[in-house]
Amino acid sequence: MIERFHLLSPTEKVRLIREGMDATIFERIAQDVFEVPLDQLLSCLYVAHSSVRRKIGLSTRLSAAESDLAARTLNIYANAKDVLEDGRLASKWLWSENALLQGNRPIEMIDTQPSFDRVRDLLMRIEHGVAV
Repeated sequence: MIERFHLLSPTEKVRLIREGMDATIFERIAQDVFEVPLDQLLSCLYVAHSSVRRKIGLSTRLSAAESDLAARTLNIYANAKDVLEDGRLASKWLWSENALLQGNRPIEMIDTQPSFDRVRDLLMRIEHGVAV
């Protein structure tokens, strides 16, 4: 699912978020997308490690808020991959400190809508060659 999440319709994304994604989605994003330890990803996303690890152990679903954060992560990675035309470059960009984000890494800035919008804006500027 992580490879095709960005291709789903908005309605299907909302349904998945509201019903709660499988808790292992964070493990798959950490391993398959970013190649980082789960706890490192969860720290950057400001997600409680114990809660996610408990849900993984119990094979339960994430809350809607946790699922929304997983969806944001998948969406911003897909956006960066499209703009930078390379998955590794996209991952590197998302995990690198950015002066335009006051030294924060883009991956750390997707937990709220305003900061998520700021990261998308930076990617749009890169895509269109607008000075950032």
